[in-house]
Amino acid sequence: MSGTSLIIDAAVPAGTYGYWVTESVYTPFSATGVLRPVTQSGPTLLQAGRADAPTPVDVLAPAGDTQVYSALTLAPVGETRDWVSLTLIALGVGGLLLTVVATVIVWRRLAGRP
Repeated sequence: MSGTSLIIDAAVPAGTYGYWVTESVYTPFSATGVLRPVTQSGPTLLQAGRADAPTPVDVLAPAGDTQVYSALTLAPVGETRDWVSLTLIALGVGGLLLTVVATVIVWRRLAGRP
């Protein structure tokens, strides 16, 4: 507080910004994964008041990271390769291959019996 003014110091570059009260929703059924606000109405649409309404997405960025606001890009976080998923896929393929080989061996043994 400075007199009758409220001063908010944020790590955002100086400029003119608008304040929007809207939301976006994650959806696996779209190409981008985000249900964008539109001006049409419908049971599966996220309705916005204006055609040029932004699509907000929650961003958890480190303190002092202003790249989100100035360049509109997020800094890379985490690993680009998920080794757990790759390991599980490899185990699944190996198990499937083992099942096929065991089935062929059993069929050959049964086919050789009179």
